[in-house]
Amino acid sequence: MHRAGVAAALLGALLTPPASAQRECKRDVCGYNLKGPVHTQKTFSERLPDYSRLNPQTPIWSPPVWLAFDPSGVLIEQGNIPGPPGTPVTTSRQKKDDDGRLIEDEEVTGGQKTTFRSEYVYGPHGPVETREYKDGALYSLTTDRYDERGNNIESCTYDARGKLLSRSLSRFDDQGRNVEWELHGTGDAFQIHAVDAYDRDGDFESRDLLGSDGRILMSMAFRQTRLVSFFRDPGCEGQSMGFVVSSGDWSTGYQVKDHCRLEITVEEHPGREGNQENDVTERYDEAWNLQEKVTYQYQRDRYGNWVARTISAWDPKTDTLVPIQEDRREISYYE
Repeated sequence: MHRAGVAAALLGALLTPPASAQRECKRDVCGYNLKGPVHTQKTFSERLPDYSRLNPQTPIWSPPVWLAFDPSGVLIEQGNIPGPPGTPVTTSRQKKDDDGRLIEDEEVTGGQKTTFRSEYVYGPHGPVETREYKDGALYSLTTDRYDERGNNIESCTYDARGKLLSRSLSRFDDQGRNVEWELHGTGDAFQIHAVDAYDRDGDFESRDLLGSDGRILMSMAFRQTRLVSFFRDPGCEGQSMGFVVSSGDWSTGYQVKDHCRLEITVEEHPGREGNQENDVTERYDEAWNLQEKVTYQYQRDRYGNWVARTISAWDPKTDTLVPIQEDRREISYYE
């Protein structure tokens, strides 16, 4: 069965660690595609001289500079901004409740500590209110509504003064699939409205993007994760979103940019579900003309986790693959 997912930030990056990577294993460590009793992970990256010459535009997913897990696989510390080789500029230590929800996050940057804290009010299907505090001061409130099956159908986020920052609405079918969703921004300003459909086998079949008046601005039809037809209204503009259609060894990402221009990213990850460890990534325009190609070669440890990788990019002038980046990881394990 092929699944379509909306990227975590609808208006932001297309390729984020996918939920499918955690479908069998719910522990945090699995969300980073790490196997075995991992304690810590430290990443070192070096861009080679040809990186700038080829100027790759294809997203290259890399793990955080620093990760630490407790013996049960729960993330307790991470560093996300690289400084000197293998050193995070910002480090955060996290505490979670029994349901895995973040309750405290202590960030340290240059010796300066900032503490974020979350408080939850629960209903029968999950949090109905989430209050976020920064150094003890409230800075956001999120309210959530659910249908009778526990699907989240409305989420609203407000600032500390009660001003609406965002509102999302969702509709689900009898199989629990999100078949319609709508996003509003500050002051409830309309941003995007999408309607999805599935075929009789449950495979993702189409996505329509609608304007605030309900008019179809874009319509995309898919078969086996591949875009097979595409309609764009001449007046389409201002739509911006990304989503991924996954099918086992392949993931195909579609990114709608300003003026409704479409870019397609095809990722090959044989034997690995999710797009964190690709063998090949190719970027196409909406007419399926190849724009860029990136390949990955890995060295792995006894648990199957990569400890070194070489990233190469296609040089269209010479029709060769040129190494552009070398990464390595130091991984420690609980024994």
